[in-house]
Amino acid sequence: LLVITIDDEDVRLQSQTEKLQGTSISDRNLSRLLTLIQAQRPAAIGLDVYRDTPAQLPQLATQLRDNANLIAICKIGYDQANPYGTAPPPEIPPESFRVGFSDFVIDPDEVVRRQVLAIAATSQPDSRCQVPTAFNLELALRYLQPYLDGQQTGIAAEWGEDLNIRVATTPNLPTAAHAYRPTGLVPLPTDWHPYAVRFRRLPSQFGVYQGRQTDTAGTQILLNYRATPTPKGVAIAKPLRWFLASDQPPSAQALQTLIQGRIVLIGVSARDRDDFFKTPFGNQLDDRTPGVFLHAQMLSQLLSAVLDGRPLLWQLPGGWELVWVGAWAIAMVGGAGLLRRLVKVSPWWTAAIAISVGAAGLGLVCGGILFLWGGWWPLIPPILAGSLATLGTTALAVRQSQYSLQSTDIR
Repeated sequence: LLVITIDDEDVRLQSQTEKLQGTSISDRNLSRLLTLIQAQRPAAIGLDVYRDTPAQLPQLATQLRDNANLIAICKIGYDQANPYGTAPPPEIPPESFRVGFSDFVIDPDEVVRRQVLAIAATSQPDSRCQVPTAFNLELALRYLQPYLDGQQTGIAAEWGEDLNIRVATTPNLPTAAHAYRPTGLVPLPTDWHPYAVRFRRLPSQFGVYQGRQTDTAGTQILLNYRATPTPKGVAIAKPLRWFLASDQPPSAQALQTLIQGRIVLIGVSARDRDDFFKTPFGNQLDDRTPGVFLHAQMLSQLLSAVLDGRPLLWQLPGGWELVWVGAWAIAMVGGAGLLRRLVKVSPWWTAAIAISVGAAGLGLVCGGILFLWGGWWPLIPPILAGSLATLGTTALAVRQSQYSLQSTDIR
């Protein structure tokens, strides 16, 4: 991945010579940038910049209309602040599969932890953005296109509205939309067999979202961020001015190394454009992440799940969560009872030992499941249930023991 950012300095430099008219990049500079990028044969170009008015520059209008590798954005706008959303570029028809929605789903604490892949157009009939799939998903499918099995890739009712991506061993023949095979595409081993990755949609109530008014409409999955110091570490990033510098332009070799075979994302990181979001990496004002890097995280998750077998985050169904919690509660109670028989110490000490050992073991098991297989299983509920059950049965055992001693003294 390569991210080209349009930051505050880029906006300032452009405003000295260009009329931005409320946008972050002028038509002339965007046309120059697209020409420069396309010359280096990228796998795909993602334009994470809203353009709901016609291009004033004929050359740019042609580039937007005819570049089959370019994916643009629109906004569904399902919140009250923007109920009608933002339309896609007029030069790109929505039915061309070259437009994806840029909307994120946000938790009650305003942190982005989920990724929405698709949503039914009928859910927002008044929106100006009538496309079914996300911007990052369209880019992932464009990158994987040479290997895709079109009959078994997509989102269908018979698959439970899950996303299914099936890749084959042998690349497909080039099509008009893909006149060449991206040189940066990871080659699949010759002994691989066709296989599919199923991105299972989240249930309406699950895990820590139990009992909350959580919007899980559409096809949503949990977002497994890359383990980098910040969310921006997911991709190489360069500012716009680096590419368009007239005094020290980048060399052809440097451009080829950065761009060829990659997915190039163009997005805004200028502070005054307010395209920033809270993430698990930090929710303070300075910790917020530009939307273009969130798209890069989501795109990285999709590609790595297909090409590298990287585990997706998943959770137990609601009924099995109850079984999991109950099993650990029984195990802690049984452990405390066994210790009371084997060790001649206070029952409360045996309860404390059983709870401590059970909590430590539970932490190791949940951590192992999470880091090895991506399973997000309950940790705190089993500890609470086991602690309460162990303390309760210990109190009952102590009371019965005291009652038995009192009965013996009376006799």
